[in-house]
Amino acid sequence: MRNTDINAPGCGAPGKATSRDIDRSDPSLLEIVGGTKVLLAVRNLSRSGGRLWVSLFGIVFATFLMAVQGSLLHSFMLAASRIIDAISADLVIVGRATPTFDYVSPIPERYASIVLGVKGVANAGRGILGWAPIERPNGDRTIVLLVGVEEPFRGRLPDVAGLASARGLSEWALAIDASEAETLQYEGEPRAVQIAGRRGRLVGETDQFSSFIGSPYVFSTYLDAHRYLRLDRTEISFLALNVAQGRDPAVVRDALQLRFPDVDVLTRAEMSARSRLFWLVKTGAGGALTLAAILGFCIGLVLVAQTIYSITADNIEEYATLKAMGASNRDVHMVVLVQSLVCGMVGGIVGLILVDPFATAIRPLVTWIAVPGWIYLVVALALVFLCIAASLIAARPAVAIDPGRVFRA
Repeated sequence: MRNTDINAPGCGAPGKATSRDIDRSDPSLLEIVGGTKVLLAVRNLSRSGGRLWVSLFGIVFATFLMAVQGSLLHSFMLAASRIIDAISADLVIVGRATPTFDYVSPIPERYASIVLGVKGVANAGRGILGWAPIERPNGDRTIVLLVGVEEPFRGRLPDVAGLASARGLSEWALAIDASEAETLQYEGEPRAVQIAGRRGRLVGETDQFSSFIGSPYVFSTYLDAHRYLRLDRTEISFLALNVAQGRDPAVVRDALQLRFPDVDVLTRAEMSARSRLFWLVKTGAGGALTLAAILGFCIGLVLVAQTIYSITADNIEEYATLKAMGASNRDVHMVVLVQSLVCGMVGGIVGLILVDPFATAIRPLVTWIAVPGWIYLVVALALVFLCIAASLIAARPAVAIDPGRVFRA
């Protein structure tokens, strides 16, 4: 680099520099500008003092908020279809226009044998699902959702018959999720309860079936559930079907729908999606969680942009100097981007570390919350996008700065 005396003859007024003092063709200057982007960005951040810590706190909070809201929304959707997802079936038959699997209406029981005559149906099983009052040992009452499915189609639902057999019982046994043990006053030993006016016994706990609707799930065998809910012998709540090997469930579904136009025939995935859509779109709870997730993303953008914008504004003179030395707008953008990514990386790591401990802490209140592993990757990628977007916003005043201002007193 060539040394330049700003007071030398031909360099303008004493004490002032002119654009002639900078040789823009000098490659060493451009190497300095190009080679110190990261160092300059880090130095600008380190010189921000307390402003940087406040800004980092904002990014930590924004990252944490996005991850928690995303986990809540994901967990809510899983909980909305938890029962249908657990059943072992390719197809289900439910009442016409059933909005969600939690609110099925009775259908004729005779369909269980009639559907076997449709080409492609391998077997069919009956299921019971309905709401019933339960009287706890202390006399209090609450409403529960009672579920019972014939054994070959039980899937991942609790093995109530096995739990009852281990307790020396043969019928009227009930199982609950461990998260509902306190609600139903179950302490690990068989306990008598009144459900829908009939006497039953809580015999065991399961997990992964915590309720998101405020009313516990209670599981029993198919026959006991039918008797508890006092359905007519000719009625059931739904049918679970498996198709023959090598047959397309969608083709069999269409054939069944033509044969039985007074009911809905759906694949298990379609019934699951319908249940999730109902709770997500047609209820206030789902709408609130969706809105909160969107707001979390927007808050993240605003906080990151504000952070980088403030740091850029504090160092505006340095960007003017860079441009006077021959730095291009791209160089300025790169410095601001590095600042943004450094802030995002530090704040993002801290924010994501806090998510799982927070979920564990609130699980006694929100029993169905879970933090999937992919949420960390999604939030990290979203944060990178936010940092890039924020750098574009924050770099505007640095790019627009007149490099000639460094030559003025």
